[in-house]
Amino acid sequence: VYFTKAIGNDFIVAAHGATFKVYQNGTSKLVLNNSLQNIFSHAGKLYGFKQFEKLYISEDNGESWVLNNHFPDSFVIANYFSIGDSVVASINSDIFTINLSKDRIKINDLNNEGLEGNEITSISEFNDSIYVSTYSGVFLKNKADFFKYKQKE
Repeated sequence: VYFTKAIGNDFIVAAHGATFKVYQNGTSKLVLNNSLQNIFSHAGKLYGFKQFEKLYISEDNGESWVLNNHFPDSFVIANYFSIGDSVVASINSDIFTINLSKDRIKINDLNNEGLEGNEITSISEFNDSIYVSTYSGVFLKNKADFFKYKQKE
């Protein structure tokens, strides 16, 4: 088993060359002939990556998956988090907002001042604050400041 993700009362389980949906009653179903990892949910859809190569999208809670060819290769290694109405990605100490649509992906750099050199492990929202966990500690920003774009140099 490469990856497991709880989806409501069910699970998505990825093994060598295949992804399964395991239902709460113990039965399972092959849902993709590829192994998906780094699965996250946002706005009623599931997103998952085939071995850090391609993005797949499910609009039916993981029952079926469709390849999205518009996703940039450099972002398949990112970690993804659903924060409010936004998808946020992190690579090392950099943070991005990702706007996902069927035909287009728009990526914006967020201001990561104070996080430079700290590899991000998770991003969470609680009340009006965003907590950014790294290997060296937890950083806190209010939600309005967190979503400020990085200034272009």
